[in-house]
Formats: sequence, structure tokens, C-alpha cells
Amino acid sequence: MGLDEVKAQIEKTLAQNTNIAADAIRYDEAMEDIGIRSADAVYMCGVLEETFEIEIDPSMIFELDTLGDFANEIIKLIGQK
Repeated sequence: MGLDEVKAQIEKTLAQNTNIAADAIRYDEAMEDIGIRSADAVYMCGVLEETFEIEIDPSMIFELDTLGDFANEIIKLIGQK
């Protein structure tokens, strides 16, 4: 499982379940700056948990600086399973 696959799933989930267009998702920006709300983050974490069979603390998404940092943390969690 690579970073590109994680990013693709993040983009798919956000584009399908929010008003955020996939081409508006920037990995060098904070979640709030992209327009990700708390409910969006919790839902996205649930989808990523099911997809990659990992456990994610939804608060982690807002503790990190950027969406890219979050994607990298997902890669680490995948590597730990």
C-alpha cells in the first residue's frame, strides 16, 4: 500500500461526501483551509479504517499540520498492522 493509493482514497471519499472537488484537495494545506469539517473528518477516518483495515483516532486529523501529514500517518498505521 503506497501513498498514492492512500491519497486516491482520501480524494475519492472527500469528493463523494463533501462539497470539496477532488482537484481542490491540496496536501500542503491544513484541513480547515481545504474546508474539511469535523463531521467530514470522522466520516473519512471511518472509510479509511474500513478500506485499509486500520484504526484511526479522528482527532489526529486536526492535530497534524496538513492533509499530507495525515496521509503519511495513514501509511505508518498501515505499516504497523
